Amino acid sequence: MTEQVTGWRAAGVTVNYDDRLVKNIVLSGGVSRNGHRYTEEALREAIAKYDQKPVFLDHAANVARPFERSTRDLVGTVTQPRFEDGRIRGDIQVLDTEAGRIFLALMEGRSPAIGMSHVVLAQRGSNPQVVEHIHDVVSVDAVVFPATTNGFHESDQTPLPGSWEALIEQIDDALPLALREVTGVAPQRVRRVAVADGVVLAEAVVGHGDVAHVYEFGWQSQGDTVALQLTARDVTSPTIILRERQADVLGQLRSELAVTVAERDALRDREQQRRQDEELDALITESGLPLSVITEAFRAQLRSLSQREQRREWLRERADFVRRCSPKFPVSHSRSTPRPSVDSTFVCAIRGLRSGILGG
Repeated sequence: MTEQVTGWRAAGVTVNYDDRLVKNIVLSGGVSRNGHRYTEEALREAIAKYDQKPVFLDHAANVARPFERSTRDLVGTVTQPRFEDGRIRGDIQVLDTEAGRIFLALMEGRSPAIGMSHVVLAQRGSNPQVVEHIHDVVSVDAVVFPATTNGFHESDQTPLPGSWEALIEQIDDALPLALREVTGVAPQRVRRVAVADGVVLAEAVVGHGDVAHVYEFGWQSQGDTVALQLTARDVTSPTIILRERQADVLGQLRSELAVTVAERDALRDREQQRRQDEELDALITESGLPLSVITEAFRAQLRSLSQREQRREWLRERADFVRRCSPKFPVSHSRSTPRPSVDSTFVCAIRGLRSGILGG
């Protein structure tokens, strides 16, 4: 259930901007603006379910999947939930984020176009307007133009035409008549159990006995009204569970596929890098340059070149530069001359020594 509960900003609400704490917000009351009535037992049992629940800006993009939320929309968390005067009150610890700052600005502005709406998984009894149990609290959301509120203040405004809350109410009102037309028998009890895009599941006891069946209807919005497809079919709980499991498996497979694709891309990048390094090593060996002149900066420059011939040209330029900068050590004239000197040969001939060996 996604709805505005009366008196979100009732008397006693305070905002501590230094500590980023909004105190005494009403999280749930006895009567919602949609006309749903919460029993006191249901509220008391749900107090702990509000603790540490997230507060978001606006509802989820897909109302049928309220758990799929973005961290960019996170305002903060609910703290210190308690039951006071027939209502559940709590504090909101606001984060120092863009969403948190927007929320504090909205609280300060007190605009009538802003309100708060909680998203809960609830169970209603034989009277569809009475909520007997809150199974879980998904989130508390700050919304613009809430369908069932006049801002943070008290209001008796009804749901706006075309809003999600108004569509839900029309579905609830249409279900008993639709089941009667399909089954030919007026249902003893009808309870909507799930709504998704184009599909609604209703639990109903038809005829005598207490056996409840789950019926699946198609539905579509026609302007500001809802039309149910009367070709409903009886579905069983195992079928519903199977669909939910299939959706979970599909989501898990998609997540695993994303991880696999990321790992594949990383492996591909590493393989490309390895091949590039092998090619560079081969070119460096071919150039005859000593490894001492191949710096990491020079390697990075070679990698940035897309053509193999360009890399060869850079290596040739580096080799030429190394040759020109190599030191030339001083040597004697005899060592620098490849042929023995004439004087040395003459002296050796007189002394009877072999050419190239001087006696003492």
